[in-house]
Amino acid sequence: GFDVVDFGNAEEFDEARTVVIDRVGAPDRAREVAAALRGVPIRSAVDTTLYLDVTVLVGRDAPGLLSGGDVEEARGWRDWLGRLRGLWR
Repeated sequence: GFDVVDFGNAEEFDEARTVVIDRVGAPDRAREVAAALRGVPIRSAVDTTLYLDVTVLVGRDAPGLLSGGDVEEARGWRDWLGRLRGLWR
């Protein structure tokens, strides 16, 4: 239900937890995304040059965020993430 406008790798790969970053000073939008990701933390780093509302920084906890729900849905996300990883190796 969200419009993903871009994706890629972070500059560093040391994030332990997934976090939603508010980019426009609209925490309600960030809370909506965080709720969809089982309540991950939110932080604010406003940058209106990015032309987006939020950034999701995926941490090492991502597999746990995907488990516990619909097994087929979680498997689909894991497959998708695996394909993305393959693009940048």
